[in-house]
Amino acid sequence: MRLPATLLFAILSLSACAASRTQQNLDALYGSARVRPRLVQSLPPGQVDYWGEVQPILENRCVVCHGCFDAPCQLKQEAPEGLDRGGSKDKVYEPSRLLAAKPSRLFEDARTTPEWRERDFHPILNERDDTPEGNRAGSLLYRMLELKKQHPLPKGPILEGFDFAINRKQTCPTIEEFPEYAKEHPTGGMPYGLPGLSDAETGTIVRWLEEGAKFTARPANGEAEAAEVKAWEALLNGDTFKERLIARYVYEHLFMAHVHFPDVQNAAKAPRFYELVRSRTPPGTTIDRIASRRPFEDPGVPRVYYRLQPLLTTVLVKNHLPYALDAKRRARYRELFFDRPFEVDTLPNYEPNLAANPFAAFVKLPLGSRYRFLLDDAHFILDGFIKGPVCHGQTALNVIEDRFWITFVRPEEAATPDEAGFYAREAANLQLPAGEESNTGLLKNWLKYSGKQQAYLEARAAFLNQHFGKPQTVTLDLLWNGGPEKNPSAALTVFRHEDSATVVQGLVGAPPKTSWVLGYGLLERIHYLLVAGFDVYGNVGHQVTTRLYMDFLRMESEMNFLAFLPKSARAPLRDQWYEGAEDEARAYINSSDATFTGETGLRFSSMNPQLELYEQLSAHLRPVANRSYAIEDEPEARLRGLNAALSPLVGGPARLFPPLTFLQLVPKAGAPRFYSILRDDWHTNVTSLFFGRDNRRPEQDRLTLTRDLVGAYPNSFLRVDEDQIEELGRVIVALRTPADYAKMLERFGMRRTNDGFWSFSDALHAFERKEEPLRGGLFDFNRLENR
Repeated sequence: MRLPATLLFAILSLSACAASRTQQNLDALYGSARVRPRLVQSLPPGQVDYWGEVQPILENRCVVCHGCFDAPCQLKQEAPEGLDRGGSKDKVYEPSRLLAAKPSRLFEDARTTPEWRERDFHPILNERDDTPEGNRAGSLLYRMLELKKQHPLPKGPILEGFDFAINRKQTCPTIEEFPEYAKEHPTGGMPYGLPGLSDAETGTIVRWLEEGAKFTARPANGEAEAAEVKAWEALLNGDTFKERLIARYVYEHLFMAHVHFPDVQNAAKAPRFYELVRSRTPPGTTIDRIASRRPFEDPGVPRVYYRLQPLLTTVLVKNHLPYALDAKRRARYRELFFDRPFEVDTLPNYEPNLAANPFAAFVKLPLGSRYRFLLDDAHFILDGFIKGPVCHGQTALNVIEDRFWITFVRPEEAATPDEAGFYAREAANLQLPAGEESNTGLLKNWLKYSGKQQAYLEARAAFLNQHFGKPQTVTLDLLWNGGPEKNPSAALTVFRHEDSATVVQGLVGAPPKTSWVLGYGLLERIHYLLVAGFDVYGNVGHQVTTRLYMDFLRMESEMNFLAFLPKSARAPLRDQWYEGAEDEARAYINSSDATFTGETGLRFSSMNPQLELYEQLSAHLRPVANRSYAIEDEPEARLRGLNAALSPLVGGPARLFPPLTFLQLVPKAGAPRFYSILRDDWHTNVTSLFFGRDNRRPEQDRLTLTRDLVGAYPNSFLRVDEDQIEELGRVIVALRTPADYAKMLERFGMRRTNDGFWSFSDALHAFERKEEPLRGGLFDFNRLENR
C-alpha cells in the first residue's frame, strides 16, 4: 500500500530531525567532522598494524561481501583507501536509469577522501576528535560491529526478516542516521546475516579504530619487479606510430588484467599483481592515471603512456583476471607485432564510432597477428565478459545457456589476405553499440545495429559459402587444437549460475545443449561489446542495446557450430534450441541469406549427429583439453559413484538445488578437498529480454559435479565425511520437496547461521589459495541462500 504523500513527508522529516540531533550531539561531544589523514610513515610501538593484523580479518570476514561494484553501499573494503572513502546511498547497478551515472571507481574517479566527500560518500571511520572514545562513537564500522554483538543472529536455521535478494533495497545509514537504523534494524549489524566476529577479531578491529584507523604505505616493489616494469613500459611506449598503435591495441585488451611476472620470484613466493593503465606521464615518473569510462575513449592529452601500477586491492575471484608478462610473452609480442613488416603512417583518432570499432581502428595491424594474440589467451579474453567491468557479468548472462562448450577456428584461417580483406570491407557493418557512448537511445539505435548485423551476416555467409562450400572442406581440422604449445584455452566450458557465470578450461560435464565456435570476428566483438565497450554506469538504452546485440553474437557462434553437422540436421536442431522463440528471432536465425549452405566433411552414422560431433570434438581436443575439473578422473571412487548417481537426474532433485553449491569432503586423513555441484538450468530459448522466466523448464534441470571450485558466488555449502558420500548420494536422489532439501541441509549443510560457518569459510579459502595460487582469491557470499 502506498503511503499518503503527507505521511511520507512527515516520516522523512522526523528521520532528518533525528539525524540532525545525533549530529549535534556528536559535534558537542567530539567536535565537528573533518577528513583527516590516515596514511602514516610509521606506527608507534605496540599499535595495531593494519597490514598484518587488521587486513586479514577484514578480508576474511568483510570483503567476502564488500568488494567490487556490488559491494553493498559501495563500501569497498578491499583497500584501506576504500574504508576511508566510506559508503554511498547511490547504487552502481541501476538498470532502469534514464541517464548515465557519474562513475565512482576507487582510485580512478576521485583521488582523495575530500573529493569523495564532495561526491556524497559518507565516512564509516571517525572524522571527529582523535580520541579512543571519539573514534568509537564516530565510527559507523564500530557501531555496526557493536550492534551485531548486542543482537547476534537469531537461533534457528532460517533467518526471518532478512532480505538477501541481489536487487534488494539497500539501507546505507550515515553515522548521524545510525541510531534510527539500529532501532529499525536491530539485527542489521555486520557481518549482515552471518555469524559475528570472534571476540579476538572484534578486539583487534576496535583497538585499531581507537588508535585512529591509521595505516602505513604498502611495501615497495622489489628490484626484480622494478626491472620487469621498466622493461615492459619501455616496450609499450615506443615513439613510432607503429609502436604506439600496437601498444594501444594491447592496452585495450589488457586494461582489466591483473598482470604478474612469472620470471620474478618475490620474497613471499606469491604473485604480486599490477594493472596496465593509461598515464599522462612517461615511464620513470610518477603515474598520473587517466580516468575514462572506457579504455578507448579520448584521453585528453596529445600523448598517452602505458604504465604498470601495482594492484592496490585484495584479489577477489569475481573480478580476478590474471595475465602473465614474462620473457616468453615479450618474444611473442615481438613475433606477432613489433617485428612484423608493416607500416603505420597515421594513428586512429578517438572519435567514438571509430574508437569503439576495432575492425576500423586497428585495420593496419595484421589480422592474423590480432587473432593469434587473442587465441593465446582465449580463456582470459572470454573470462573478461564474465568478470570484467561489471564483476558478475549480469548484462550478458540472460542471453547465454547455462552450460556450453567453446572451441575456436584455427588461426591459419585468419591469416589469409581474403579474410583480412573481408573484415576491412565489413568494418562499417561491424560497428558496436559502445560507439553511441553511455546515453544510448533504444529503438533507433537498435534498428540501426540490427540492420548492420544482418548485412554483415549475409556477407559472411556468402564468404563462407565461397571458401568452404565444397564437400570435405568443413572438418575438425578447421578447429584450433592448441597449436605446438598445446594451449589448453583451445577448449573451454562456460557455466552460468543464474546471475553470475564462470569460464573454465576443458570440455566439462555431459554433452551440452548448445556449443559455440568462435573466430576472430566473434572473439573481438565479444570483447569490445561486453568488456572494453560496456559501461556499468550507462543508461538503460546502453545496457539493453548491449544485451540485444549479444543475442546476435550467440546466434552467430551457434551457427558456426551447426556448420559441422549434416545440412539435414541443422534446422531441426536449431528449432530445438529456439523452441518458443519470438517470430523475429526465428526469422533471423532461419534466414537463408545469412546461412552457410555447404555440406560437412565429417561422417555420421547415428540418429544423433550432435552427440557424435561432441564425441569427435572431445577426441580431437583430448591431447590439449584441461582435465582438472573432470570428475571422471577423480581418484576417490566414491566421488565417481556420486557423479554416477547425480548425472542421470533430470528435474526432481536437480530443480531443488541452487545454481552453485560447494561440497567439502573431509577425509579420515589429510586436508579437506572441495568440489562443485552446479545446477544446469534448462531454457526453451534465451532470446527473451523481459520474460526469461517464462522460458524456464525446471523439470528438465540437471546437475554437474566437478572437481575443485567453479564460480565466485556460492549459494550453498555441503560438508560430508568420506564414509558418508554414498549416503549423501542416496539423499540427493530421493529429494522431492523443499522439506526434503531442508532435511539434507540439516544433515550435511553448512548454513549461513551455523556457528562453525567462519571456520568452514577459512578452510574453503585455504584450499583455494593452495590449489589456485595464481587464479584464486576471495569468494563472494552475497548470494548465500537462506533456507
